[in-house]
Amino acid sequence: MRRALFLLALAGCFLEPRANPLDPKGPCAGRFGTDGCECPIGFTGSEDGSGCVDLDECVTDNGGCDSNAICTNTIGDRACECKQGFTGDGLSCADTDECATNNGGCDANATCANTTGSRMCSCNEGYAGNGTTCADVNECLTNDGGCDANATCANTAGSRTCTCKTGYSGSGTSCADIDECATNNGGCDVNATCANTTGSRMCSCNEGYAGNGTTCADVNECLTNNGGCDANATCANTAGSRTCTCKTGYSGSGTSCADIDECATNNGGCVVNATCANTTGSRTCTCKAGYSGSGTSCADIDECATNNGGCAATETCRNHPGSFTCELPAGTLVTKTLAGVTFVFSFIPAGSFLMGSPDTDTEAYSDEKPQHQVTLTKPFLMLRNEVTQAQYEAVMGTNPSYFTGDTARPVEPVSWYDAVSFCARLSQLESGATYRLPTEAEWEYAARAGTTTRRYGAIDDIAWYSGNSSSTTHPVKQKLPNAWGLYDMLGNVWEWTGDWYGTYAHAALTDPTGPSTGSLRVLRGGSWGSVALDARAACRGNYGPGNTRDRLGFRPLRSLP
Repeated sequence: MRRALFLLALAGCFLEPRANPLDPKGPCAGRFGTDGCECPIGFTGSEDGSGCVDLDECVTDNGGCDSNAICTNTIGDRACECKQGFTGDGLSCADTDECATNNGGCDANATCANTTGSRMCSCNEGYAGNGTTCADVNECLTNDGGCDANATCANTAGSRTCTCKTGYSGSGTSCADIDECATNNGGCDVNATCANTTGSRMCSCNEGYAGNGTTCADVNECLTNNGGCDANATCANTAGSRTCTCKTGYSGSGTSCADIDECATNNGGCVVNATCANTTGSRTCTCKAGYSGSGTSCADIDECATNNGGCAATETCRNHPGSFTCELPAGTLVTKTLAGVTFVFSFIPAGSFLMGSPDTDTEAYSDEKPQHQVTLTKPFLMLRNEVTQAQYEAVMGTNPSYFTGDTARPVEPVSWYDAVSFCARLSQLESGATYRLPTEAEWEYAARAGTTTRRYGAIDDIAWYSGNSSSTTHPVKQKLPNAWGLYDMLGNVWEWTGDWYGTYAHAALTDPTGPSTGSLRVLRGGSWGSVALDARAACRGNYGPGNTRDRLGFRPLRSLP
């Protein structure tokens, strides 16, 4: 339209008068290009008046186009076109959101950010590129992807994963050691010890077991070197160990076993009449001489059952437990010459008797009761008479007697110690013989000589006592002897025995020797100064062993095998 008007104006400028160009109120009346002509829109006259030239509208204010449009000058006009990234008619342009379509042309792994008139493509985290092209970044190649040193990094599209290694637990970026042993013994065998290690655990079979730790089998220790047990021990395998038990006849821990001396306790289980001999790991029991059997059972051999035990025809064979004796007839005399003087002994056989006085004897002293059974298992020889002054002086070299004038009188006064010393001297004079004071039981047994009455005869026939002695001793063997040939067993002088003084008991006794301690020694038989009641077989006297009196004497006995 503007071009058509231009052409019309161009043609009519020569026909019609133009207003004076200097007159702003009217058209130019002159020719085109001369004063009085007006250039159409889009043109402008030249200063020299030569005509109208195209006006470049874009020079001013972008030709009236939008600031986000491009102004393009044309002949007599201009064109407005929105810039890339904007939409509109050019006079008005709005920003185009490129990101709204196909992610703005960015890579699928990029983020499109709209900008004024454009857009920006940025590769997402985990990708690298210009945004229109993005490649996956392998994060694991750098610093193990930020995973913990005890984790494994695995690359993924646009990222990575951190997984704690076996034996560790956590997020992967932080991994802590797992104590496998805290649960089910770490999977180790029940007979193994689990030891936690960094990232793992170690299974070690316990002592007594063998294997890899996850499987442990019992070791039979007994198969090697008897399990370390002593050679005299028995090894018994147990779960994870073994026991060592000393064999019969040995004692100890089992790893060390010492021979037991079985004989040291209860004679090794052998009977009392057997000899126990210790052997390695055991013992033997052998019946003693005079006994026969296995040793754990021994029976007495009655030697007298065969050939009178080898005794002489005039002797009596008396069997004893484990032995026998060839005994002379009771009272048989045996003569010994010692220190140049003669000692005549009576043979006293072994036997049993009732010692003391019966309860029916109301005159008897209380210390003579209760009457009780006594057995003497061995015979002995007892001096027929009380030791005379002559015999004492020959052996001891002195005569301490108060009553002198006849050395056939009994020696007195002598203490118990003097009597013991005399017996010891006799033992020295006869090699291999044992002389001693009789026990209280031996004295009463010999005095009774088989009788059970108070005396073995009428008192005046057998004893010197206060009723007939005239207050003095008398030569020995002036009165009648008892049945076993012993003189003056009652009266003349009291006789020391070997026993301490003590009370009697009801129990039957065999070879009693009296109390083990005391302060008084027993005297028997009465003396020249005794009343008749004291001159009895059961009567007991006592005195301090160091004391002497003119009525104290003694008679020894000689032990027999």
